[in-house]
Amino acid sequence: IYECNQRAFKECQNLPKHEYPQGIPLLSEVPVGCNAEISPRELWRQLHGESPPLVIDVRERREFARGHIPQAHLMPLPELLTAAENLPADRSLVFVCRGGRRSARAACLVQRQDFHDVAVLQGGMLAWEAENLLEAIDRIPQERKEV
Repeated sequence: IYECNQRAFKECQNLPKHEYPQGIPLLSEVPVGCNAEISPRELWRQLHGESPPLVIDVRERREFARGHIPQAHLMPLPELLTAAENLPADRSLVFVCRGGRRSARAACLVQRQDFHDVAVLQGGMLAWEAENLLEAIDRIPQERKEV
């Protein structure tokens, strides 16, 4: 949904469509072995250590609200395109998505911008949930409709 700005199919009608100054690398453009991976258990251990990594969740807002790593910061993949330079260069970054595809693309994108200590959660939130690790759940605020 990130690269396509057309609404050709019924299923595409309510998907966000944006044009960005630079493209998100396709998964096929991410070099094999480009991204370091961290297991869910290792990430849990690091998050409870002395210098925890910054966890960036690149899923959409609705996905994030349904369950995320408690210390994670939401930065949907399209938003990352325009805000990657605001990430701290002096901290480890771990990117998270549902299964690992979007986070691999995000990690590749920030590595191209000279971030070096970057990893991807191996298996994404699916693996985190499979390990029965703690998740935070946020309530999605209802939009007020004026009559």
